[in-house]
Amino acid sequence: MTDIAIYGPLKQTETGPSAVTRGIVDGLADIGHDVTLYTAGDDEHSRAHTVAIPGSLDSVPNYFRTKRRAAKLIEANDHELFHSLTGLMHGSDVQTVQGIFADLQMIMWSPQIINPREFIGANIYSLLKTPGYHLAEKLVAISPFVANQSRKFIRRNPDRIIPLGVYDSFRRPPENGASNNILIPGLVAPIKGTHRILQHLDPQDDRFTVDICGSIQDSTYVKKFPEWKHRLHGYVDDIGEYFEKADIVLIPSEHDNYPTTAIEAAGRGCVVIVTDTCGFSTFEEVRECDGIFVVSNGEEMAKTLNTLLENNIYDEKKSAYDLSANMTWRSTAEQYHGIYQEVLA
Repeated sequence: MTDIAIYGPLKQTETGPSAVTRGIVDGLADIGHDVTLYTAGDDEHSRAHTVAIPGSLDSVPNYFRTKRRAAKLIEANDHELFHSLTGLMHGSDVQTVQGIFADLQMIMWSPQIINPREFIGANIYSLLKTPGYHLAEKLVAISPFVANQSRKFIRRNPDRIIPLGVYDSFRRPPENGASNNILIPGLVAPIKGTHRILQHLDPQDDRFTVDICGSIQDSTYVKKFPEWKHRLHGYVDDIGEYFEKADIVLIPSEHDNYPTTAIEAAGRGCVVIVTDTCGFSTFEEVRECDGIFVVSNGEEMAKTLNTLLENNIYDEKKSAYDLSANMTWRSTAEQYHGIYQEVLA
């Protein structure tokens, strides 16, 4: 058992970065590590001693103060190993990179969806995190996509690429037969590309049923597809219910370093169609999986969907499910354990 300090976000109302923190801490607890979680969030983890860091990250001055406070507290408590899940300027034994200067790529791919204020803010925070990435003894990227960002923007090659995961308890093998239920999970926002696929689908097409599950950040955005309003469910507490009845999951993101919804969908035995601007799609084993289809845009996604609707897709669903067995939070933690052993040697 290793005494590990983890620094990462943990908020009650956040599903993205906080879900990563929950999953990695659970995985480490599963394999016997003693975890202390340091967070500026408002939640606690039931399987770790949770230390709340006073302060906020809502401005650059507050960011500096809160990060400095976290670094000092972690150092004072003298853990065997310190693993940071989000950028910390003061360095760490192990640093996970979940994305770095990612918005710069948006200029090339989808400049039309960039919000100037958010763009500037995101890149300022990426700049502030850069020293910590260079000071870390071991740098781990969550996907080949993010590893490329690291090499390109901060000139450091990650020591390892370790994917995010899905809970083993969440996984369900597929059943034969299909009801042609389609799920589009995740935030309903321009960057998630909901419009990219909906503009190529007919809401009156009786061959399938579409469920769109995710928080709506911008009410003006959903006006782009008013004919789908009746299929927008907003944020749902139990996304597993929708994965359970889905046969095909669509992830049309303009940009996503690693949508955990992709591996969750595979874990529920769903066929996944995902855009090539998602980190998940850049893993070699994902591209070789018969149950994962990587496409370049919404039109190609719709064509792939139409082909799948015309065929029995049980084998493809089973292939996606089998892939997820190697991408659980426990397997993620086991790979990090290997990194920890290198640091402690």
